Amino acid sequence: MSDSVALEDRSVASSAPLAKRAAQSPPPRQDEADLPLFEFTTRILRSPDEAIELESAWRRLSAVAVEPNAFYEPWALLPAWRNLAGGDRVELVVVEAPKRVFPTGPKVLCGLFPIVRRRSFYGLPVRCWELWRHVHCFATTPLVRRDCAAEVLDQFFTAAANDACAAPVVSAEMLAAEGPFQRLLVDSNAAAGRSVFTRGLTSRALFRAAVDAEAFLKASLSRKKRQGIQRTERRLAEQGALVTRWLGENDDLPEWIDAFLKLEAAGWKGRERTALACDAGSTAFFCEMLAGAYGAATLQMGRLDFDGKPIAMICNLLARDGGYSFKIAYDEALAEYSPGLLLELALIRELHARGVAWTDSCASSDHPMINHLWPERTLRQSLAISTGARGGHLATSLMPLMRWLKQKTRRRTRAAGADSQPKPAE
Repeated sequence: MSDSVALEDRSVASSAPLAKRAAQSPPPRQDEADLPLFEFTTRILRSPDEAIELESAWRRLSAVAVEPNAFYEPWALLPAWRNLAGGDRVELVVVEAPKRVFPTGPKVLCGLFPIVRRRSFYGLPVRCWELWRHVHCFATTPLVRRDCAAEVLDQFFTAAANDACAAPVVSAEMLAAEGPFQRLLVDSNAAAGRSVFTRGLTSRALFRAAVDAEAFLKASLSRKKRQGIQRTERRLAEQGALVTRWLGENDDLPEWIDAFLKLEAAGWKGRERTALACDAGSTAFFCEMLAGAYGAATLQMGRLDFDGKPIAMICNLLARDGGYSFKIAYDEALAEYSPGLLLELALIRELHARGVAWTDSCASSDHPMINHLWPERTLRQSLAISTGARGGHLATSLMPLMRWLKQKTRRRTRAAGADSQPKPAE
């Protein structure tokens, strides 16, 4: 019996045309490669309409950034800004510099930081610039050009410190805690003497491609587990037509989006009112973002159909050689057949076929299914960094004490609650 796993021969409508379009995207212009290490300037854009003018330069910045971040690409950030800001007054801090070969011409976009301003932070009366993260954003690593990254970071922190409403602290959640940006940030903070408070550190599952899909699955799943999945798949296939499909250029994107929204809303997320379709802003964001990602050839969307009806769907966002697993939904009426798992296994084959080197699960650190299937981990952190403005060092120094006080208060509250429970009869 073959030892292959899950929907090997049922995949149709490959997304290879989208991969071809992505490969044909224009590279960064060569005349931007030699930037001066001075004359950096900062400006702040206060609406999505102002930021639209940057889209071409924004895409070029994404291609040469220290690290990619799909959630800060223009096709993702602008729809979020328009639909998910809510009470947050989002602003876009952009760092630019002239070209050495054309110093009086248009400036080159070198760094991009979406922020919100806070009047207090972590229980302290200190102003803060916070890298913006909406409810559907799972990474806040800013886009910073590789060839002038240190200078761009210095310019950003200086701008925060020297702003009219000076911010002594910059904070971020779900920031990369390993890799080239983290190393850059550590070196930059050390050189500038910025103090750092690590509020939290967590891990989540990471896909990293193996030699091929079979090698990956054999390393991740035992033979017994693979055979059990095969039996489940065969049982389901005996009851109807089972087909995996991947979004291609000739598919109807609005139909796929509508199918996903309905499938997600029919499950537990719908009952708990956390499904995308339960909120008008989230629905508008999802539709607009997926349309933009599709146009930029950075959308990877798959579905497992049973008798022509989707019983599991997945939506990934690609970024250079990797991607982010953004949303997944499945039909709970068929939960005994694990349709979500079957589609995840088909995704592993598709990722290897498309040459996607890595994918961030964007899942919780204790997610039982994906942690078992994707054994590697990626680290994310929440940081508070002093900017050099007055009060920044003091604030970051007090934050460990604030954390200890909060933890002590929570322990006392839990203990008081336990003591107030009626004692069992002896």
